[in-house]
Amino acid sequence: MQPLSAGQAVSPAFARTKLVLFTPFRMGRSWKLAVTGYVSTMGTFFFPFPLLAVLFFNELRRSRGSGWAWFLVGATLLATALLAWIFWLCSKLQFAFLDVVLNRSQFITPSWRQSQEPAGRWTRAKMLAGTALAVVLGALFWGVMAHVLGAIQSSAGKAAGGVGDVLGMMASIVLIYGLLGLCFLVLSLVNDFIVPPMLLDNATVHQAWQGVPELVRREPGQVALYALLKGVLGFVGQMAFNIAFEVALYILMLVLGAIGAAIVVALHALGVPTAALSVISITVAGIVGFALFIYVMPFSAGIVMTFLESYKLYFLGGRYPHLGDLLDRSTPPPVVRVFPQYDYATPLRPVVSEPPPIFDPPPNEE
Repeated sequence: MQPLSAGQAVSPAFARTKLVLFTPFRMGRSWKLAVTGYVSTMGTFFFPFPLLAVLFFNELRRSRGSGWAWFLVGATLLATALLAWIFWLCSKLQFAFLDVVLNRSQFITPSWRQSQEPAGRWTRAKMLAGTALAVVLGALFWGVMAHVLGAIQSSAGKAAGGVGDVLGMMASIVLIYGLLGLCFLVLSLVNDFIVPPMLLDNATVHQAWQGVPELVRREPGQVALYALLKGVLGFVGQMAFNIAFEVALYILMLVLGAIGAAIVVALHALGVPTAALSVISITVAGIVGFALFIYVMPFSAGIVMTFLESYKLYFLGGRYPHLGDLLDRSTPPPVVRVFPQYDYATPLRPVVSEPPPIFDPPPNEE
């Protein structure tokens, strides 16, 4: 497979998305594959934010007592364990989803089972890195909060100083959130480059990581353009699907509303009580709206995730031979229409045929 630039990889990524989800389109299967991609994005970055609540342990113990403080610790640990379990599943699902897009697999369970070992290694590494980041940012956040609160208490009655301290606290919080977002973006890109060799060649985290700095050093412009296009195309795609969903929902509501109004008028003419008609109308409308929301919204987001996964594979395919070979094998050849060949040097002669006789000729009489 020839290496593609970040711009050239966009077109085959669209074709791959159509091939995976819509060739052929089946309501259940296509939705399942798309939602798998949507859910797997929750396994990109682990940040145990419930642990930050422990920072307020001493404050709660002084104000409410040790009972409430230890309740805070227990609730924090329970919430963190639940978050870690969800992240563990979603992070492993990323490997299964990559196999779905790469090999056009129709079932999630076989891909899930085959990728357990490399997925477990990468998931543990991300959880360790996310926990360390949470400790660092938590300490930074608590240091900023303690300094600002102390300054506010010491400068009571000084309005100017208090306003400045509050603005400083807000700026620090914005800075912390900015660092968190930057870490998410960087880890998302690292995840794109590390997961394929770990899945296809069972590489360790260290072995897979060695290729990332080399790729960035060799093609810094293309990697930067890939990161930019990935963010822009993902944002634009999701916005386009949201707008299309809202427009389609309004049109469907008008159509269903007209049909429902006709049915209500007919039932009312038959003597059905108005209260019963109101309950039935609200119930049916709620069920239909909820079903559409559950089906369409995750499906539209999954289409965008499938495109981004395909975009990643085509960008890396020419730079990672094993990946490129698998992409070529799972891509059907283009349909070529064969037209009859004519010798244009020889002029065409019209074929003249005699029309059949209208009447049979009379028999020969001797």
